[in-house]
Amino acid sequence: EGIEPILEVIDTQISKVFLGKTKAYKVYKRSAVFIGNLNDYKFRKKFYKDDFSWNNRMSPHVYLYLKSVRYKDGKFILTEEEADDYFIEMNIVQIASDDTPSHEINYIKGHSRARLVRNLQEATSVLLSRK
Repeated sequence: EGIEPILEVIDTQISKVFLGKTKAYKVYKRSAVFIGNLNDYKFRKKFYKDDFSWNNRMSPHVYLYLKSVRYKDGKFILTEEEADDYFIEMNIVQIASDDTPSHEINYIKGHSRARLVRNLQEATSVLLSRK
């Protein structure tokens, strides 16, 4: 419910990204990988929340929601209760097309770069203050 039909699946080392027409859904594989053990529920829950929080802060127009799901009768169902698992809902964004004027592309790149630098500076100061 509320999920677009899937047109393509991208399989990465640690996740699968399901692409619809305007939305994408990222699900982390259940495996022990270089970032930690994604089979472990506590680690998995924290990793999803941290990953979404960071990405949403950097690109709120792309990273929309961290969704919680329960497994029932062979299906995943969205829930507000304690989750069995999670997925991240994202917008698919086409930044430019072949006919986009170069001054617009440069504006987009400059705006994104400024936001990235600002967020990295803020994140670094937060991390350094925790020492």
